[in-house]
Amino acid sequence: MDNDDSIIGITATVQQLQLINGPPSIAALKTADFLGNQKYIDNWIANWLVSVDFDILQLPLCIEESIYCDKKLRKIYQNSCQNAVMRNDLNWLQLHLVVPFSARIWNFVDFSTVRNDLFDFIWERLPVQASLADFIAGSKNMHIWGKFTQKYYIDYCAEIAIKQGWVAGVKHCIENGCQIEPLIKDSLKSGRMFKIIVLYNPKCTAEDYQEFILQKMLGRIEDIPLVEEFFYCNGFCENEFEHNLEF
Repeated sequence: MDNDDSIIGITATVQQLQLINGPPSIAALKTADFLGNQKYIDNWIANWLVSVDFDILQLPLCIEESIYCDKKLRKIYQNSCQNAVMRNDLNWLQLHLVVPFSARIWNFVDFSTVRNDLFDFIWERLPVQASLADFIAGSKNMHIWGKFTQKYYIDYCAEIAIKQGWVAGVKHCIENGCQIEPLIKDSLKSGRMFKIIVLYNPKCTAEDYQEFILQKMLGRIEDIPLVEEFFYCNGFCENEFEHNLEF
């Protein structure tokens, strides 16, 4: 028996060739994988990305492996996922997510229009970064806000919401245990926001009162009597602080 370095190849049968030359199917894909026909696999993936015809649970491992190993194919796949997110296409994602999301996927989410179920689908796999809190609060979506505030520091979330002027978002944070006192300064300008804050009887400071005097002089206080009454009830008198203001 000769001992040589020859490589034994796999010869496709007639039935296998018929599958590969026929319409795209899971059976044809598995056959190409068995035969090592990477060109067919790549073409099959290209067709798969623009279709919703195949059950993700039936896909062989060669799909995931090909996307991981081919940089160009991986880029095409990532673009397809991003486009699906931008068009709110949850069905496509459910049928095609064979490679985990990258953190960049949140850059393609419009938090003002994203479907709640699509948001949940991504969140369960990759929660949104804390650095996108401004966009989350800006969406005014309580479903999304509820998940975000459960994961991240509630005081941080309250600060973001009050600077956005989002009353419902701030109220949610207060009801879930954020510190109220740090919110006084940022609530002074909005009568509606300040009414929410004072309902919880926060303790104010001289620094808070000086901020009020300054903002009143600049004409930025929406409901002056309401704010004045709050500080008066807490023992502050305007004349005591006027001389401390510098411009």
